[in-house]
Amino acid sequence: MAQAPMFRINQLSKDLGIKTKELQSILEEAGIGEKTPMTVLTPDEFNLFLDCATKNHQIKNLDAYLNGKTYVPSAIRDAAVSAREAEEKASAEAAAKARAEAQAKEKAEAEAKAAEAEAKAREEEARLAEELHEAALRKTAAKAKADAEARRNAEKVTAERSAANAGDDRFNRNRGAGRTPSSDGRTTKAEAEKARVDAHNRIADAKAKAAERPQGQGVQAPIQNQSISTPRTVAMNIQNQGMQGARKKKQQPSVETKRTGSVRIVDTRGGGNVDLSKYDEKLDSFVSVSDNETTKQKLKKQNTRDMRSAKTRDKERLAMEKIKKANAEKAKKAPLKVSIPDVISVTELASRLKVTAATVVKRLMLMGMLVSANQEIDYDTAFLVADELGAKVMLHIPRALRLRDPVNLAQMLEIEEKYQNAKVIIAHIGRAYCPEDFGDAFERLSKTKNLLFDFTANTLDRAMVEIIKAVGPERVMFGSDMPITKMRMYRIVEDGHYINVVPRGLYGDVSYDRNMRETDETKITTFMYEELLAFKRAAEELHLTKDEIQGILGGNGAKLFGMEL
Repeated sequence: MAQAPMFRINQLSKDLGIKTKELQSILEEAGIGEKTPMTVLTPDEFNLFLDCATKNHQIKNLDAYLNGKTYVPSAIRDAAVSAREAEEKASAEAAAKARAEAQAKEKAEAEAKAAEAEAKAREEEARLAEELHEAALRKTAAKAKADAEARRNAEKVTAERSAANAGDDRFNRNRGAGRTPSSDGRTTKAEAEKARVDAHNRIADAKAKAAERPQGQGVQAPIQNQSISTPRTVAMNIQNQGMQGARKKKQQPSVETKRTGSVRIVDTRGGGNVDLSKYDEKLDSFVSVSDNETTKQKLKKQNTRDMRSAKTRDKERLAMEKIKKANAEKAKKAPLKVSIPDVISVTELASRLKVTAATVVKRLMLMGMLVSANQEIDYDTAFLVADELGAKVMLHIPRALRLRDPVNLAQMLEIEEKYQNAKVIIAHIGRAYCPEDFGDAFERLSKTKNLLFDFTANTLDRAMVEIIKAVGPERVMFGSDMPITKMRMYRIVEDGHYINVVPRGLYGDVSYDRNMRETDETKITTFMYEELLAFKRAAEELHLTKDEIQGILGGNGAKLFGMEL
């Protein structure tokens, strides 16, 4: 007779991975009573324990149980299940790390753009401050120049007055020296007669000289009627001549002079005292008015320039503000386009949809889903939210086999069937970069009615031909993928893999990338040119019309997003 197995409580705890206290609690619930860790259970007590321990771990789905979805806690785990769980955990961790890196990269790029915009704003402010400072300096310099010129003119007038006064003094001295008084202070009869004769002779000489002077030079007045020419009157005549312009200048009587060596002797006989005070006011008035007018004109010109410069800056500022406002309105009215990966957080989806996280959470609550802002949702759920908010969805199919992958195709066909009003763009023709990526995809996609396709960054003309034949030119669009397509490169296919051929050393070390290869060729065009060249070949092969080509290059996208070209 075989010996019955022994079920000690501490050994069961160890085998089942359950704490001893928890196992004792289960035994009490089963009505077995209190047991110590060293107590040995009878077979009947052990059966009662199993019934009670497993009632909370019932298997609802046998298939799920067989596939390792549920299990009864045990110290012995299936190796295959453990390996699969470890692989799934590693995959999830890698995906989380990739998402974190992408978010960090996007955040860094956003911060860099913000810093760049701030630097530009500071630079613009500094430039405007510099311009204002330079304008102030120019205005100050112009004022200082005008003041200096006014001072020079005043000094000049003062100097001329001093010279005139000196001339008056010399005049008075010479007039006194021209007569020789008698011993008693009176002029003798002989002296008077001699003076009369000399005056008569001088008048005769003056008339003779006037007669000999060429016509048009004027006639010298008799000596007894002439006025005195002094520095003050000379200055006055010059100023009056400048003010009157074309007005005929009054003839000034000249004074006969004699040269004795280098000394000029002014003959004042027959003349009288000249009242020079009446000219002082005119001279002062002219100089003052002239200086003031000059200063006013310069200040007016400077103010006009400053006003013109300020008006120009105001116009430029208003124009920039108008452009910014128009761009903001345009961006606001532009249709929303988002790209959704396999898994995306609520916060990231809200950011791509340009709404708050609360809005997305509210939409999900109305759909019967209670999620937090940091929780991740699958692409199907995210698609529903995007569709509710009127977005156009761009789908980058994720799996390695690209367009021919059965899961990728199944998901695209599911979207086609489930969301018949959706506007979904399959990017890059489903990443069909090689003929080996086709499979039977185009035949299956030909039955769709709503899916759209772009050939962004695709240089394979055969893929363009097949997708246009499958869905028609109305559901195919051009995409730029800038600035990636500004790269200098062309694409080849080897053993079912695409290779981007680039100039040596232009893009750093590419040895780690199986899809990159360097060459010493110099005549290499850009990615964008190669894409357009491939479309040109496809259009020629399919004999597309002008309207169909224009639709693919822009018209189809404009119609989708409600834009006018």
